[in-house]
Amino acid sequence: MRRPHALALGRLAEAYTSFSFGRLATARTEFEAAARTFRAECTGVVWEINTAESYAMTCLWLLGEWSELVRRVPARLREARALGDLYAATGFASGLANAAWLIAGDVAGARDALREAMSRWTLPGFHVQDYGILNAGCQSDLYAGEAAAAWTRINRLWPDLARSMLLRIQGVRVEALHLRARSALAAASEPRLRKACLYRAERDARRIARERIPYAQAWAELVVGGVAALQGDEETAVRSAARGITACEAAGLAGYAAAIRRCYGRLIRGDQGAALVQAADAWFLAQGVAEPERMTRMLAPGFPSCLDHGLA
Repeated sequence: MRRPHALALGRLAEAYTSFSFGRLATARTEFEAAARTFRAECTGVVWEINTAESYAMTCLWLLGEWSELVRRVPARLREARALGDLYAATGFASGLANAAWLIAGDVAGARDALREAMSRWTLPGFHVQDYGILNAGCQSDLYAGEAAAAWTRINRLWPDLARSMLLRIQGVRVEALHLRARSALAAASEPRLRKACLYRAERDARRIARERIPYAQAWAELVVGGVAALQGDEETAVRSAARGITACEAAGLAGYAAAIRRCYGRLIRGDQGAALVQAADAWFLAQGVAEPERMTRMLAPGFPSCLDHGLA
């Protein structure tokens, strides 16, 4: 006898296992298959659908399937709001799903969606939804060029995140450390924050590098390169950027690969550098990214900008 609910739960478990090991493309396929079965053949499975679709969108972001993310997130958020589903509405307005607005260059839209989620999510304590709100808030700050705001935000809420025990989950831990390191790198451009921020970014890069999942190694290289660039160590920055491209491609992080390829092009300069920047921008354009420079600074802060090298 076929039992759709049991089969979908099994597929959901397989998907989460693939995700935990960094097999992102496989995880995306499995999360989407589970969600389809839950929707088509099961009842009373709102949580299961939300979980599968939320993780699928996380995979879309990490894999660089950004045009698809932009297509899905607003529609899914409207559905959740229409159903009065606070859990889903908060999830699809925050976290990595919130980047759907940033991809389109709509900082105000990203912040409006987040503000509404914050106004409705009022449970005491620090939950996964609160982490999603923190993540989206810092990302929009970094995209908007408000580095000090991102740095202040993550330092203010990090003790709550640590006490919540969410950092015991490897995926959350790696993502949060990378978010803090990116905020530190961006804020290090301010002289009064430089020493503390570079110290924090270096420590977080070492912690990220110890995690045995492919995208952690890629993110660690991006942070190491950003630190080196800010310290004026161009040789190390170039090596880290080159390793970062290879690591991002190996992990399937197409968007991050485009960002670090852009950074590498800035560093090596000349015709080859300009060609790398143009190729990265073509990728961003194909995915509907409105402002490649802002997206690059959000994903790989610390490296010199295109304007610094006359590549804009």
